[in-house]
Amino acid sequence: MVTLDSTTGTVTYTTNGKSMVTLDSTTGTVTYTTNGKSMVTLDSTTGTVTYKTNGKSMVTLDSTTGTVTYKANGKSMVTLDSTTGTVTYKANGKSMVTLDSTTGTVTYKANGKSMVTLDSTTGTVTYKANGKSMVTLDSTKGTVRY
Repeated sequence: MVTLDSTTGTVTYTTNGKSMVTLDSTTGTVTYTTNGKSMVTLDSTTGTVTYKTNGKSMVTLDSTTGTVTYKANGKSMVTLDSTTGTVTYKANGKSMVTLDSTTGTVTYKANGKSMVTLDSTTGTVTYKANGKSMVTLDSTKGTVRY
């Protein structure tokens, strides 16, 4: 049930011959494992909590950077950053949608180029192609500029 190893500095709780909880004093980690696959790791050194399924990182909470990251198939999908106040959705490692609470903007990007920007501060919506402004809708002035 419980194994205390003074050589490695670990405490392991085991049920049905499968490791369930491991406390490692040398690395400063607590790991919950089911079916031989790591499920939840609490790392006191890095200040992170990671939830994994099928050996792929799914959710990481990082107290040092103030971020929460959801990953699918090893690619970053959604990042919530409490320091910058942004939420970023990424597909295939390219930024797709960024919500920035400090500037009050929502930006949609394709292939790393800004495509659509919604700015709640200025009240504008801008569509850009190849980095050049194409269409701007200004709600404060009531204008559409092409």
